[in-house]
Amino acid sequence: MIRKKLNILILSPFFSPNTGGVETHLDDLCAYLVKRNHKVAVITYKPLTTKAAAKIFERKGNLKIYRVPWFGKTLFHRFEEHPVFQFLYLTPGLFLASLLYFIKNHERIDAVHAHGFTAALITNWLNSLYHGKRLIVSMHAIYRLGEKTYLALICRQILKSFHRIFCLAEVSRQDLIAAKVQANKLNVYVQWVDQSNFRPRDKSKARQKIGLANKFTVLFVGRLITKKGVNVLAAAAKKLPRVNFIFVGDGPWQTKGRKLAIKYKNIILVGRQSPNKVAYYYNAADITAVPSQYPEGFARVVLESLSSGTPVLAASNGCLPEMITDQVGRLIEPDSLNYYKQIKLFQKNPDKLQALAKNCRPYAENRFSQKHALTIEKSYYW
Repeated sequence: MIRKKLNILILSPFFSPNTGGVETHLDDLCAYLVKRNHKVAVITYKPLTTKAAAKIFERKGNLKIYRVPWFGKTLFHRFEEHPVFQFLYLTPGLFLASLLYFIKNHERIDAVHAHGFTAALITNWLNSLYHGKRLIVSMHAIYRLGEKTYLALICRQILKSFHRIFCLAEVSRQDLIAAKVQANKLNVYVQWVDQSNFRPRDKSKARQKIGLANKFTVLFVGRLITKKGVNVLAAAAKKLPRVNFIFVGDGPWQTKGRKLAIKYKNIILVGRQSPNKVAYYYNAADITAVPSQYPEGFARVVLESLSSGTPVLAASNGCLPEMITDQVGRLIEPDSLNYYKQIKLFQKNPDKLQALAKNCRPYAENRFSQKHALTIEKSYYW
């Protein structure tokens, strides 16, 4: 049994109220650790990809959050295809804030948990100044390092000082093995969701609560950016006027999406929503679409949807084939024609969709419950 209570420092460029799977996971992780009486400090940026307001310092019991004000609200997305520029953009502010925190608090810190390569590099620099901390890193993307020799070398150098490296899917673990990262440090683990919030509810009542028409509904939840497949889903929506397409989230595509919503009444943008409200959107939907145009490192929306009893129609790439079976959804090539055909098939054959829906909650309870949080907690101990 774990007894000693720790002081844990979490470094991440992204944290709520910024929107995304990493942010939501960190909310859940911090809530779990605080509930277990650990003291947690988070060093992050003020929202970089959304317009949400956030305090520079926030305290919630044993959780302290330090948010660094930073420039360029759209730069992160502009650098999507240029990881070096993205890395240079994310590093300076987070490093300076982390260094100042370490100078003042290093004697009290038991473990540092970095999220992503930027935070991992910063943790390495701090470790060169202050030894003796337990170092953990979580990877939240698939980098295809085996195809990029110079990146693989940099990756090995950054990760070699970490005691435990978490990968969110087997495909991510294989990616790091291809980069010749020490295999004995790699752990595949599973995120979890609050299954008391994300749970099955009456569909008609859920639609009534959030003001949606009682008609066949397809749901998208996530950042509104091209690589998440929003254009693919919007193209399918144009051909299916009797189906509602709900987009929950915000991002650069929002401007284009609003223009489409004026012309096509079945395209509905509702913006960023709280976790409690998002749960009702899952309940209101007949199916959740995850049309990612790139290999997802992890797709939290799958956990939330299946826990809510809603099947998933997902791209057949990245981690998604590990997360979804034909008992609870379908995997397809993520183009607009395939999404159009599959959605139309389910619309005309509700019995096929219902057969999937009845399996979703039991499947999610078995695979995505909070029991997985203990895996991370244990890693903080020597």
